[in-house]
Amino acid sequence: MNEVKALIMGKQSPKSDISVDLVDTIGKLVDRCNQVSSDGPGYRKLRLFSGLKPVPPGEEEYEIWMEQAAQMISEWQCTEAAKKQRIVESLRGPAADIVRFLKVSNPSAIANEYLAALETAYGTTESGPDLMARFRHTYQENGEKLSAFLYRLDKLLHRALLKGGIDAVGINRARMEQLIKGALTNDMVALRIRMTHTLQSPPSFSQLMKEIREEEHWVAARENVKASVATVVSPQAYVPSELQNLKKEVKELSTQVSQLLNVATVPCGSDCAPESVNRDNSQKAKSTQPPVPVIFCYKCGEDGHKKWECKAPEDLRKVYQKLIKMQYLQGNWAGAQ
Repeated sequence: MNEVKALIMGKQSPKSDISVDLVDTIGKLVDRCNQVSSDGPGYRKLRLFSGLKPVPPGEEEYEIWMEQAAQMISEWQCTEAAKKQRIVESLRGPAADIVRFLKVSNPSAIANEYLAALETAYGTTESGPDLMARFRHTYQENGEKLSAFLYRLDKLLHRALLKGGIDAVGINRARMEQLIKGALTNDMVALRIRMTHTLQSPPSFSQLMKEIREEEHWVAARENVKASVATVVSPQAYVPSELQNLKKEVKELSTQVSQLLNVATVPCGSDCAPESVNRDNSQKAKSTQPPVPVIFCYKCGEDGHKKWECKAPEDLRKVYQKLIKMQYLQGNWAGAQ
C-alpha cells in the first residue's frame, strides 16, 4: 500500500517490477472491500434444508427454502465464494451430497448452479408451459379471500417465470387477467377491482395486494356494522309486550270456549242407540241443565251485544275475566256430573 501511495503522489519513481506488485495489491484491496464478514449485521443465514421426508424439526420445505435462497443470493453483497459457502452451510444430508457431487464434477460452479442442481433433484418436474396451463386453470375457492387467491396465483406465476413459461414483461398483465377470470362471481372485492383496472395498465403485485386488502377491510367493516345493528334491533322486535300476551291468552280461551259449546250443543242423530237415549234421559232426570252462558262482547266485555256491533273502547282485561269465569262455571258443572 505504501508503494501505491508513493506511486500516486509521485514521490517514488516506478521500478521495473512494480507493475505486478501493484496489480496484486489493488486486487487484494478490492476483494477485501467487497467481502462482507459472515458475522456482520448484513449476513442473514439461510434456514436448514436436507431433502428428507417427512421434514425434520427445525428444517424447511424445499419450495420455501429455495425462495429464500434465491432472494438472498441476489441481495448478498459478497464474493461468489462466500455465497457458495453460505449455501453449503444451510444444507444437510442428501441435499449436501448433491452439492458435493456437483463440486467434484465442476469445481468452478457458481452459487446459481448449486441452486439449479438442487432444483433438478427436489423441484417440480413441470415445464414452464405446464405451469402456465395450471396457472390459467386456478380459481378462487369458496370462503377464500381474494388476497389469499392472489398469493396462490403469484406463487404459480413465479415458478413459471423461473421455468421460462412467461416473460417478466407480461407477468403483471397475466396476474391481473387470471385474478379477474378466476375470482368468484359474487366476490364484491373482485368486482370493484375489475371496474377499477379495466381501462388501466395492470399494477404490480404489491400495489394490487394493497388495493385488495383495503377493499376487503372496507367490506368487512360494513358487514360488522350491519351485524351489530341487527343484534341491537332484533331483541326488541321479538320481545312480546303485556298486551300481546293478553291477546294470545284471550284467543286460546276463546278457542276452548267454542269447542266446549260445540260439544254441548251437538244434536243426536236418528241413528243413536236406544241405550244412549235412555241413559241421557235418566241423567237429565237426575240433574238439571247448566245455565246457558250470557252473550257478551269480546271487545269491551259487556253483555247483550257482540264484537262487530260494539262501539265502545276495547277492554281486554274485562273480556279475559269473563272468559275465565265461564270456563270455571263449566268446569264445576262437569265435575258435579
